Amino acid sequence: SAAQAPLLYFSPVDYEQAVRGLSPVDLEQAVDKRLREWSPRALHEVSELLYRREQDCLALNAQAAMGAAKALADGLAEHLRQTLRLLVRINGGERFDELPFTELLVTLLEKEARLLAELQAAPADMSYGAEIALHRRTVQWLGEALAPLGRPEFAQAPPYVDLWRAAIIAPRDRRLLERLASQQEPSVAWRDGLVVRLRARDQEQLQRDGLRVQLLYFDGSAFIGEAGELTPAQLAQRFAQRAQALAGSPAAVAQEHLASLRLDAVLTLQIVRERATSAAPILVPTLERLVERFSAADLAPAASAGGTPALERLWRAESTLAHGMSFLAELARLDGRAELQERLQGYAAYKRAQLVALDALRGAKR
Repeated sequence: SAAQAPLLYFSPVDYEQAVRGLSPVDLEQAVDKRLREWSPRALHEVSELLYRREQDCLALNAQAAMGAAKALADGLAEHLRQTLRLLVRINGGERFDELPFTELLVTLLEKEARLLAELQAAPADMSYGAEIALHRRTVQWLGEALAPLGRPEFAQAPPYVDLWRAAIIAPRDRRLLERLASQQEPSVAWRDGLVVRLRARDQEQLQRDGLRVQLLYFDGSAFIGEAGELTPAQLAQRFAQRAQALAGSPAAVAQEHLASLRLDAVLTLQIVRERATSAAPILVPTLERLVERFSAADLAPAASAGGTPALERLWRAESTLAHGMSFLAELARLDGRAELQERLQGYAAYKRAQLVALDALRGAKR
């Protein structure tokens, strides 16, 4: 069973990234923590893993579509639509089944409002004027659509959004410790400061108070997750990597964050569109247009360039994912998780059907 043969990481690459540069003592501590805290719940993390892998495939899809002939571009667009349908299932779309349609529409509005706020807060050298205007109209339309459904307040003003980041704040003196104690936010000591989650709007006040603030995470919840999952040595490495990435290419890090928010919004849009066919048919045409506004390039960080053509790399990534789904289904069987096994087998079958279509595109390109 999974308990008798504990899973440490989902792939050798994940393991290498997690332990690279650790001393023998730190490596032992990292593996021990992983075995004690993560391995017993590894199968609960399957959806997050598949979600990330599918986002990698979206990036390759976007790269393969760049400058492609019409037939290939159309085939990749259909592949994108199929992948998004699968992602809705992977992301737990069924958890919204019991949510009243009005509340589901509010959930979508909140996600659109957050995406709009993030676009407006993007670094000055990133121009999102057209996309900001588009999402502003979407937020307004959703607010108006909710009025006759019993939620008129959003027609007057969108939901308030706080943007939560994580940053190192220094120096680590009494002022900082007292401030954080009053806020009851978890923190991790690093270098001469503390890494902590904070509201984006609080950064200027902290700096006016004489504290140094260096951004590390655009998404504060990612810091909370890593702070609980990683050892102090791993966290120190992760913080250094993030600081270096933000110093070298803040726009690329921001784009990756925005891509994740867009993907979350478009998956919720698809759920709303499906439910609207019976709950509010008048909304369906507009919801259809909102789904179609996104391309693969919008929904994933840019794929790294490589000597192998992007279409071939996409096929390999999708093939690896299909095999991985089958492997995880077998782990679920061994662990007595029949429902998860069936779900993963369904994902693998869906992915194999996608591979058949990709094979046809590869053949046509040759």
